[in-house]
Amino acid sequence: MNDFGNYLKELRLKYGFSSRALAKEIGVSAVYYCNVENGKQTGFAAEKMEKIAEALHLSEDEKYRLYDLSAAGRERKETIPADCVQYLLENKYIIEIIRKSQSAQATERDWAVLNRYLDEMGKLTKKREGEQQ
Repeated sequence: MNDFGNYLKELRLKYGFSSRALAKEIGVSAVYYCNVENGKQTGFAAEKMEKIAEALHLSEDEKYRLYDLSAAGRERKETIPADCVQYLLENKYIIEIIRKSQSAQATERDWAVLNRYLDEMGKLTKKREGEQQ
């Protein structure tokens, strides 16, 4: 098995699904599903990945890890996690930020600072939304 397949199986078992039941839930054959889980197929399209996340009621962290492992297991290493592709395509400024970080030679530490800043922004947004209700 591969990392993606191992993690998918771990989640499936954690949430009490048989491979056949989860395959049916996401609209693929049981054979195809098992081949993905066992590393004989490359994975699922974004739509199927979202259906897996919904069927298993994955936490945000579990969902992101599943997407990341799916992308990492692809033959083409430049594959972007499926949950990010549409967002990147719809928000061109993200590409600009990535290019600026490349030219500035941003370090992992720089990205960690940005990540913490975004976490704080998200907390403030949720707080404001809660106050408006």
